[in-house]
Parts: sequence; C-alpha cells; structure tokens
Amino acid sequence: MGPENFSELFEQYKPRFEAMARSYVCDRVVAEDLVMESFCIYLERCREGRIEDCPNVAAYIFMIVKNQCLNWLNRRKRALNIAQELYDDHIRQIDLEIRSLNGLEVEELFAPEIETAIRQTLERMPELQREIFRLFRYEGCSYKEIAARLGVSPAKIDHENRKSIRMLRETLSRLLLLLGYGPGVGLAVDRILTHVRF
Repeated sequence: MGPENFSELFEQYKPRFEAMARSYVCDRVVAEDLVMESFCIYLERCREGRIEDCPNVAAYIFMIVKNQCLNWLNRRKRALNIAQELYDDHIRQIDLEIRSLNGLEVEELFAPEIETAIRQTLERMPELQREIFRLFRYEGCSYKEIAARLGVSPAKIDHENRKSIRMLRETLSRLLLLLGYGPGVGLAVDRILTHVRF
C-alpha cells in the first residue's frame, strides 16, 4: 500500500477506530493514542516485510486496535487490582487500629503515672493500714486470717482496708481528671483497682 492510499485509509477509518476504542477504554485521549499507535504498528510491520499481501487492510488495523484496547484494559485491570489490594490492606489496617483503640484503657496509656500514684499513696499510709492492704490484696488473706496474724479485730481490718481503698480511689480519680479523662472516671478507677497489682 502506497503513502497516498494509507493517508486515505487513515482519514477514513481513524474516527471509527477512535469511537470504537473510546467506547471500551472510556477515555478520549487514551483512545486516540491507542488508534495512532495501531496505525504506527501497521506501518512498522509493513516496513519490516511482515505483512505481505493483505486483502483487507482496514480489518487488519481494526484487529491491531482491538488488541491494543485489550492490552490497555488488561493493564488497567491489573493496576486497579493492585490498587484494590492496597485499599483492602489499608482498610484492614484501619480496622486493626480501631479495634486496638477500642480496647485501649486509660490504665494502659498512663500506666507509669498510675503506678507512681499508687506507690506514693501506699507509702503515705500508716504501716498497719499498708500491711493490712498488702495481705488482703497480694496474699489474698481473709480478714479473719489477717486479724489473727496481726493481733487486731476483723472489724479493724475491714475499717483499715476500706480507708486504703478510699485513699487510692481519691488519688486515682484526681490523677485521671488531671490527665484529661472525663466521664467514666469512677469506672476507670474501679477497673484499675480490680486489675492492677499493688
């Protein structure tokens, strides 16, 4: 095919091929590029002698355009699959962070401050009160066992233990309020007093 015939073919089929390509790739610029590239591929093959006698040049170029569109769509699909995988990974990471944050309690975040406040409060307690608290909390002794060990009445044990809890509750409440922990301070203090080892 001579240059004049090719120019005619180009002018005649370019708009049709672009319309067909645009209907699949949904992008005017990409469709124009794919069609132009298809005509260039055809010319290159002609120069290389890879196309001998082609009875229907328009159909041949149409197949090139079709394959170019398929290749572009497959590349786009792979890119979107990768983007979707990255998006899914990002969503999974966000879900993990949400679950982690939902599970985060004030005592985990401010553990050093809480431990210091508890230690200082225990140090301020009178020795008998601190020992009663230690035996009850650490060793799991009953009031009766503590009373027998220390030589005081179970009523005294109960009174001193309640004073210890009240002191710790007041200290922790003040600390949590200073740290910006708003509503629910009482629940947080109860959780700390239940779970924290003294």
